[in-house]
Amino acid sequence: MKILITGGGGFIGSFLLNQLSVNHKLISIDHGSRYKILEKKLSGNVEFVKGDITDKILMNQILKKGIDVIIHLAGVLGNSACMNNPSEAILSHVHGTQILTREAKKCKVKKIIFASSQAVYSTFKIRKNPLNENAVKTIRRMVQHKPLHSLLLNLSIDLMLRGGDLLKLQVKDVITENGTIKDVVKIKQTKTGKTTIDIPLSDNSKRVIQEFVLGKEQDDLIFVGQKSNYTKKPITIQQYQRIIKSWMVMIGVEDVSVFSSHSLRKTKASVLYNRTHNVEAVRRLLGHQSCAATSSYLGVEDSDATNLAKSINI
Repeated sequence: MKILITGGGGFIGSFLLNQLSVNHKLISIDHGSRYKILEKKLSGNVEFVKGDITDKILMNQILKKGIDVIIHLAGVLGNSACMNNPSEAILSHVHGTQILTREAKKCKVKKIIFASSQAVYSTFKIRKNPLNENAVKTIRRMVQHKPLHSLLLNLSIDLMLRGGDLLKLQVKDVITENGTIKDVVKIKQTKTGKTTIDIPLSDNSKRVIQEFVLGKEQDDLIFVGQKSNYTKKPITIQQYQRIIKSWMVMIGVEDVSVFSSHSLRKTKASVLYNRTHNVEAVRRLLGHQSCAATSSYLGVEDSDATNLAKSINI
């Protein structure tokens, strides 16, 4: 059997070249950056062609060699590369695949196997929903006399921190040594090791800080539970998540599984994005490494993400 593998120089493609070349005649089309390495390792059953699947003439020449099966793996590698150059991604993935299939039909290729990886299919994790503005206002009224709940709601929305970083907050993070409530907060993130940009505290956060935190020692934890006096630790992520779900039950939400600590982290970020479509500003506030990560986190549609990527030059 004669097999054409597009993207044969990639991780999956090179593995298939190695496995299938034992019993089949193979042609690999790729940009060729790894061909020198592969030529030394693989048998003589592999013909290496440098080129691109968007080259209609080249594809026709290859497919006229009696190809029985095409294994189509070629494409721009990774979500970030696609977001940074969406035009190239569309040219390769859409236009290139169209050329390949049309020429394959002309040359009466029997079968095309189209494959991809987790980069396309994702991990199928359920995204946690942000709270809408009306839900925040309703919960705020309901928890206004509960110190822990009120602090969690307002500070988590304002600061947009990951749960672990939020729960570690101490009095000194929001109040100066002379007892003044800070206007902006900067926190070193555990996951990235980087410090956030200046994140402003809203009037709602300042109000609950004044009511429930002012007067405490600088090294005191902000989010303390009943056992914190003994453990010297804040409440756990699990406790934080249970509190959030209890809020959703209070306001009548039936499916609370789509709400968790990330719901609070992305609440203000989602509002900011929906009002401004400035994904770069939201990326900085969330502390993400790329606009692609922010778009994915917020659930931005592919078309919106592409348009945003085109408008941003980093």
